[in-house]
Amino acid sequence: RLQGPYKYAVYSSYGYSQRDIATLFVAGFGSGMTLGSVLGGQFDAWGRRRGVCLYCVTCAASCLLKHFRDYRLLLLGRVLGGACT
Repeated sequence: RLQGPYKYAVYSSYGYSQRDIATLFVAGFGSGMTLGSVLGGQFDAWGRRRGVCLYCVTCAASCLLKHFRDYRLLLLGRVLGGACT
């Protein structure tokens, strides 16, 4: 998936600096590294149906938050996106 350049262009069009955009990317990758590992095991304990429902809600929220220009909301969207990968 070549979403990185698209996300960079979106964040840049919102007026954020390269440093702010880098922080957003690190937040996404970092949450994927940490939360992804933890949540995978947790979904096994919760059951497949509950895990899939939580994944869908998390992924949808991550996608919706990309449409806001507020940095905190973008950061939350990246963390949620990393968690659902």
